[in-house]
Parts: sequence; C-alpha cells; structure tokens
Amino acid sequence: DELPHELVSWLGVPLISNGATIGVMTVRSYTEGILFTGRDLWVLNFVSGQIASAIDRERARESVRESERRYRRMVEE
Repeated sequence: DELPHELVSWLGVPLISNGATIGVMTVRSYTEGILFTGRDLWVLNFVSGQIASAIDRERARESVRESERRYRRMVEE
C-alpha cells in the first residue's frame, strides 16, 4: 500500500542533550481522522528524554574509553 501524499497531522519535539538541541523527533499521520493529542505530545517528549539520556550515557562511556586509551599510551611510553 502506498501512503497518501497529503500530510494530515504531525508532531515534533526537540531532542535535547546537555542543554543543547541535537535533533528533532517527529511523528506524522497521513490517515484522515488520526490526529495527535496532548497525550501523544507527552509520550513523544518522554521518549525524546529517554533517547537523549541514552546518548549522554554513551558519550560519557566513550569519553572514559578515550581517557583510558590515552592513559595506557602514556604508561606504555
């Protein structure tokens, strides 16, 4: 099935990490009668926050790994 080309409803929220917007999460509906509600906005904001937290944790882990690599190189030299 092909999606209709006319957008009926959309909702977007910023993806915020460490106080900076790093992207946008959006959902779209191409089906007549399917409109997004305040509850949908709440859910999308919640999911956005969880994704931003996961990104922050991964960035912190990568920072620790990089520090460990630098320390090892320093000790080996």
